[in-house]
Amino acid sequence: MKHLLILLIICFTGSLCAENSNFKSAMKRALTIHDTASSYASEQIALKAFEDVSQKYEDQWLGHYWTAYMLTQVGRLVKRTNQSEDPMAYIDKAQKHLDKAYELLEDKSDENRSAIHTLQILVYKFRGWFDESIKDKYTEMAKEEFVKAAKADPDNPLLYVMSGTDLINEGQREKDLGKVYAGKILLQTAKAKFAETTIDRSETTHWNSEWLPFWLPYADKLLAGEAGS
Repeated sequence: MKHLLILLIICFTGSLCAENSNFKSAMKRALTIHDTASSYASEQIALKAFEDVSQKYEDQWLGHYWTAYMLTQVGRLVKRTNQSEDPMAYIDKAQKHLDKAYELLEDKSDENRSAIHTLQILVYKFRGWFDESIKDKYTEMAKEEFVKAAKADPDNPLLYVMSGTDLINEGQREKDLGKVYAGKILLQTAKAKFAETTIDRSETTHWNSEWLPFWLPYADKLLAGEAGS
């Protein structure tokens, strides 16, 4: 009986390990599709891949977390490319997946909680962008989430990127190169922190690390007076 129990434990543990490995592979494939996407249509394929992962591995919080992020990005493209869809529908879905991610999150470490709050900032910002009538409300809610994220983990590189891009945008609008420079420093700091991670990005919460290849050169162009106002 003792040997049977040990065998059952080994089988169960092996099954869990296999499922975790399959989940990681599926996440990596989905993120690769997103990273190589170059159009609205290809981003829809990436989104479908993430939605499939979150459905198949519905108890994995990270799958829902990344699906929430992808929904914001496709919603953004709906708005920017004037698709015949309601971009807010994507944000509604993003909120549901983000809520699910937090519900499933067992390791509510400072780092993980900060990551949840930071993605919530993005969701709120998109709500305000898609509907001007509620922009002020969600701008304030985004600020509240920023405070929560910073209190949980002041060294969160996701926050550095969010703050850095905001400063660069403000500096461009106000023709204040000091803000542009400060934003660039924050992005460089985030880049260095992201680089410390040795696991695949699909196993992390580092969704906005992909913004850096655009924003760092853009900041340099602004500082050099080469970018338009």
